[in-house]
Amino acid sequence: MLQIAEIWKSRHGRIGRGGSQQYAVQVWGDPEADNAEDPGVVISFALQSLGAICEFGYFVDNIEIDHTEPVVPGRWIVKANYRAPSDSPQTDTAKFSFRTGGGTKHIQASIQTRAVYTTSGLTATNTFGGAINREIVNGAPVVRGVDVHSPTYDFQIVCYVPPDGMTSAYLTELKGATCCVNSDTVVVNADGLTQSFAPGELLFLGCDGSKRQGMEDWELALQFSASANLSGQTIAGIGGVNSNGWDYVWTYFAPTDTTDADGNPVLGTVATYVSVEQVYPYVPLSAVFPSVGGASNSLPVWLQDVLIGGTGIPNF
Repeated sequence: MLQIAEIWKSRHGRIGRGGSQQYAVQVWGDPEADNAEDPGVVISFALQSLGAICEFGYFVDNIEIDHTEPVVPGRWIVKANYRAPSDSPQTDTAKFSFRTGGGTKHIQASIQTRAVYTTSGLTATNTFGGAINREIVNGAPVVRGVDVHSPTYDFQIVCYVPPDGMTSAYLTELKGATCCVNSDTVVVNADGLTQSFAPGELLFLGCDGSKRQGMEDWELALQFSASANLSGQTIAGIGGVNSNGWDYVWTYFAPTDTTDADGNPVLGTVATYVSVEQVYPYVPLSAVFPSVGGASNSLPVWLQDVLIGGTGIPNF
């Protein structure tokens, strides 16, 4: 029958963050009676003693196998390399990252007109009613507006989904929800942080996904952008404006006859209404979050398939 013994170069590595450990054994047996020339048979036998997890809590990452030097039929050196679970995210877990910054939005009306200057100097007269970049085109006032920086809050949740959690139905859900705003209240719990988004505040930007080699699970990067709902806004002198975070708000300016600071007649503008437009479809977004959380030491599928013996620490 096959036999196994740990060799003197075994159990070297490092402990702590990014830790690793290597166990080395010699396996030998009769090439014919024990099928000792078959590497698969040798590895399966060695794993019964090596185990899936070493005493430091590291799980086996890969197996090296080679003939002894000098080469002797039926005699092998098998090395099991263990690594800390933190080196690679585990199946059924998720991680959260975020970014705040300045996006851009187009506005037509200012928060306030700080000053108006004419050929006679500074005047307190606001001829244009807060309209920005107002011009006369073919005898009528046109408000061009301006692009300004606006606060943005983008975040990403990377999920490591078990194979049975990645289905055609879930993929269809992701496709249908992309570039949509939440119609439901979405509560996000990630890395000890809880965030709640009222309907209209969360835009699903999409998902990057791929199957991880070795782990055999799916890595999904869900990307979102959040914008707060606002109520009771005053825009260009018009109050009580309510808008959801991803609505488009624009102002209509009507022409009006007025005079400038020198008493000369001019064609001014006055805001007559503010329009709040829905520009994104609304769908429930809670369904795009896969159910993950739990296992911290799940084994790679390849190891589950190969492992014949126990999952305890190496034992010789």
